[in-house]
Amino acid sequence: MATADNSLFTEPELRALLAREAPEQAARKNARGAIAKNAIPAAHNGREPAWLIERATAILSYFSKHPFLKNEDCREMLDLWRDAALPELQWLVQEGYLSMEGAHLGACYLPGPALKRAGE
Repeated sequence: MATADNSLFTEPELRALLAREAPEQAARKNARGAIAKNAIPAAHNGREPAWLIERATAILSYFSKHPFLKNEDCREMLDLWRDAALPELQWLVQEGYLSMEGAHLGACYLPGPALKRAGE
């Protein structure tokens, strides 16, 4: 409903609209700052969002054909830039979706307990 000053929304409607858009805007801003094509968004509501389900499905499929995952494989599989893959892999390790073996250039990733539960 238009108001007398020709605005499309009343003030309460506008505040509600802005409140709903704030997390999405934060995620877009983070994605630009992360130098990433498909990086995990920083702002989410804590539930298993679509990007996490997509990641888990892709990684489970990868492990059905390969014994371990390398950074390069992750970048290729998830369409990530080099600078985005490492923080994302570290986040997946921290959350229990992957476990890391080795270090630095020799690091490889194995299925973690959370990923195994997701695949059951």
